[in-house]
Amino acid sequence: MKNPLLFYTSDLHILCFLCCIAAVQCANPGTPAHGLISRVDGTTFSHSIVYSCMEGFFLTGSPTRQCLANGTWSGTAPNCTSEYLITCSDPGIPANGLRFGDDITVGQNVTFMCQPGFVMIGGENAISRTCTNNGTWSGTMPACKGKIVLFCSFLLIGSDTTTLSHQHSSKLDDLIRLAINVTQDFRSGNGSAYLI
Repeated sequence: MKNPLLFYTSDLHILCFLCCIAAVQCANPGTPAHGLISRVDGTTFSHSIVYSCMEGFFLTGSPTRQCLANGTWSGTAPNCTSEYLITCSDPGIPANGLRFGDDITVGQNVTFMCQPGFVMIGGENAISRTCTNNGTWSGTMPACKGKIVLFCSFLLIGSDTTTLSHQHSSKLDDLIRLAINVTQDFRSGNGSAYLI
């Protein structure tokens, strides 16, 4: 006996299989607290819905669910969480640095600067980081390094400071050469002391 759901071109070849599925309807998926369903394609098989949250809240979980053939929704309903309940971990303080700001809730900033005698790598004077919706800090922790400070003082003896004796002139040349060498050492990363 032939199957009534199959059309045959002959006894050996199947032309078409008719699939008879009654329209499957999914139940109301529910709306999370402080959230809403922002798009509904329908609530029958293969249609989907999209969730969003009210201002001041962010979505955790999948924003989209689909009506499945068994009449249930895929996944689980997402949650809408207040931005003010989310905090970031302590952002720390860079070595030889300072931090301004202690509020570690979403949207708040902390600012970093270097202590006197140090400069921020990258040439910035200050860097701010923001606590984001996912509980992490934006950007990266800055680093501070010692800055080159050269204090050179020259004592010129005599009433006429516009001319120097050969002896004073060679000492001045030696000091200038020393300052240049120390500066080059600092630039190459080998310097570690101040010339005073």
